[in-house]
Amino acid sequence: MPRFFINDDEIYERGSNSEIILTGDKRSHIANVLRHKPGDILSVNASRRNFRAKIVSITAESVTLSIIAEERLTEPRVKLTLFQALPKKDKMELIIQKAVELGVYEIVPVLSSRVNAFIDDYNKEAKLNERWNKIAESAAEQSGRDIIPRVSRVKKFGDAVEYSKTLSAAVIPYENETERTLKDFLRALQTNLNNSADVFSLGIFIGPEGGFTVDEILLTGQHNITPVTLGERVLRTETAAISTIANVMYELN
Repeated sequence: MPRFFINDDEIYERGSNSEIILTGDKRSHIANVLRHKPGDILSVNASRRNFRAKIVSITAESVTLSIIAEERLTEPRVKLTLFQALPKKDKMELIIQKAVELGVYEIVPVLSSRVNAFIDDYNKEAKLNERWNKIAESAAEQSGRDIIPRVSRVKKFGDAVEYSKTLSAAVIPYENETERTLKDFLRALQTNLNNSADVFSLGIFIGPEGGFTVDEILLTGQHNITPVTLGERVLRTETAAISTIANVMYELN
């Protein structure tokens, strides 16, 4: 069941009942794209609260829903930040979509040394960021997330490494790492999670098509970002991102 993210001012109190009135693109998506009818049940989220709501009426201007019940939140305990070196062409859109579906909390596009996808204009980057966040919102609705993960503005590699210091831990899959596996790293983290009631935040650095340079790996090592191997295969950047996130969520969620 797709989830719709709404604003608090779209909820109206009607005596002992609460109604939701949606207009514009949301009305059009429900009525014309999904072809819902009165009586259908939808899931909506307002201020990180999930509600089950029934469509009462659909007009040319609006869709009115009646709130039936509040539902439990389903976000993973681990807040996962994906530091994704910019790939070529439209691969970033695929990565954002699948990362959101799998449960990431934030996505940070990274400009590393071997990135070939240059963004040479600030306005172009701003438009890309707007599009990326719309993709994240759509993926969050489709997959039933409780939040819309944020796609930040593009950061230089050094700035991304500095930002990772705000997280509980960070990991970087690296093809020349041969001893420490991702599973080993995650099982060690599991002990910390079991002994802590706090929210745990984890960063994942994924390289571009050409991989990270030795200097970049050395820099991450100076900031306690742990290199790991993903196995015997050399993965495409989009495959590495998706498979790493999936493994993290499986081991820690």
